Amino acid sequence: MIKELVVKGAYEIHFEPIQDERGFFARLWDADVLREHGLNVDFAQCNLSVSSQADTFRGFHYQVEPYQENKLFSCIKGTGVSIVLDLRSDSPTYKQFDVVLLSIWRKNLVYVPKGCAHGFYTMVNDTRLVYWTTCEYNKAAERGVRWNDPLFSAHPNYIPEPKVISSKDKTWEDYKECSIKI
Repeated sequence: MIKELVVKGAYEIHFEPIQDERGFFARLWDADVLREHGLNVDFAQCNLSVSSQADTFRGFHYQVEPYQENKLFSCIKGTGVSIVLDLRSDSPTYKQFDVVLLSIWRKNLVYVPKGCAHGFYTMVNDTRLVYWTTCEYNKAAERGVRWNDPLFSAHPNYIPEPKVISSKDKTWEDYKECSIKI
């Protein structure tokens, strides 16, 4: 099942497990099915993010042109809150966000379109995310929005203040209006 979120072009994707006495098997994503919904799944990179402690925040991260990327996130162990923040000035959902609880037991993924920033807050120890991107990471194109940036003051209502956050992520400058185009 693919459910459109508030942020234009963002989706929550539920996979259908086949269960037996061993556990379950599931296809996390199917390129043909996602393409039928207009999603770009020409992935260039796959990443693993491991957070050893609960209350860890990673994000909000994005890349600027020509390295903008679509991303697909899956929580393979633990539980966390995935937040998609729309930074596209010409989007009807500009500066809006979606919050999705991700867990292997919820059987879901989040698709984040180009021009949106993504953040993830862990709720339990040893939380692991796997995520695919349609463009390789480029340090020079990397940008971020601080988790408590005043322009997006509504989103901290969904997550408490992180106990663990990188120095880079807690020191992003205040977000300035930019012109990320869809």
